[in-house]
Formats: sequence, C-alpha cells, structure tokens
Amino acid sequence: MKRFPHTHFALTVWDTGLDPLERRVRRAAKGLNRSAPVDVIRFPADAGRRFVDDRGVVAVTHADLNWRRVGPS
Repeated sequence: MKRFPHTHFALTVWDTGLDPLERRVRRAAKGLNRSAPVDVIRFPADAGRRFVDDRGVVAVTHADLNWRRVGPS
C-alpha cells in the first residue's frame, strides 16, 4: 500500500470474519498518505457454488458479499 498510494486495492477472505483483515489493513495504512481506498471483502463458504457456473464463469455483485471500504472513498 505504501508503494502504490493511488491504487485501489481489494483484499478478500473466504468464510471468515472481516474484522481481523480490516484491522491488519488499518495498521498497514496508518501514517500513509493514501489517495485510494482498500476494500476488504468476505466471500461466503458457498461462494464457489453460488457464483461460479458449470463453465467456470464468475458472476458476483457487491450486494452478494459482505464488504467494507477502508480509507479514502
């Protein structure tokens, strides 16, 4: 995050809480002059079944996920 302050990052976890990831992101960003946000996203345990079809096409929206934005919007 330090090296790319203008890059919007998206970090994900699979079937676990967002709080630990958000805390790590906030710690890593502390004191940095970032102009772009970091999204922390949680995929549910059944994401593979729900969002990937038989041909391997992924279809997912923000509304399907639990996510938070950290930093500038």
